[in-house]
Amino acid sequence: MLTLGEIQGFMSRLDNWSLEENSIVKVFNFANLKDALEFLNKVGNAVEKLEHEPDVVMSGGSVRLSLST
Repeated sequence: MLTLGEIQGFMSRLDNWSLEENSIVKVFNFANLKDALEFLNKVGNAVEKLEHEPDVVMSGGSVRLSLST
């Protein structure tokens, strides 16, 4: 398990991700629901290969991904 300092070091390399408790989080905004769903399908295909699935909250054209650290 990484220390908080190690996590913060990695976070500085990520664009617009934040650390919330034990997870890294990013909100992606799209013009519409269709674009958000297309993005979410791409995420699903990628994470299936990695066997590390994010928590997802979708609302309209917004997708919030949360990955446990």
